[in-house]
Amino acid sequence: NNFMVPYPKDVSTLFASTPLLATDPSRGEYFIDVQSIKIGGNSIPVENKLGTKISTMDPYTVLHTSTYKALVLAFSKKAKMAKAPAVKPFGSCFSSIGLGNTMTGSGVPVIELVLGGGAKWRIYGSNSLVKVSKDVVCLGFVDGGVYLKTAMV
Repeated sequence: NNFMVPYPKDVSTLFASTPLLATDPSRGEYFIDVQSIKIGGNSIPVENKLGTKISTMDPYTVLHTSTYKALVLAFSKKAKMAKAPAVKPFGSCFSSIGLGNTMTGSGVPVIELVLGGGAKWRIYGSNSLVKVSKDVVCLGFVDGGVYLKTAMV
């Protein structure tokens, strides 16, 4: 038998949250306020005038071109991994030879989405990289172009 001692405090205070932004409910879309993105603690510019859409339909995070380019550049500098040829739909791939592992996946820089209300959504190596072959991983973000209707999906 397992017995857990009750936690004497309100556990909800241990969690961060961010509000959903008001949208047209008939469209069934939900948005959050991503104020910035940090790679290994360094902020990159975010094209956030259009909001960030939460989607269960898109398998990978889609970014406005300006944000995508800044993310790839910052990640590549921090990760110090050898580049590999791109594998569609991804534009930034790396050799996984010699890539170390941690409890949260590959030993690469943490990508942090800084949200409205002060919450931080941390994306660790196990969720930021996609293994596309035995020796190649790709950054799990795609370039949505300059005409993307939202800043990020």
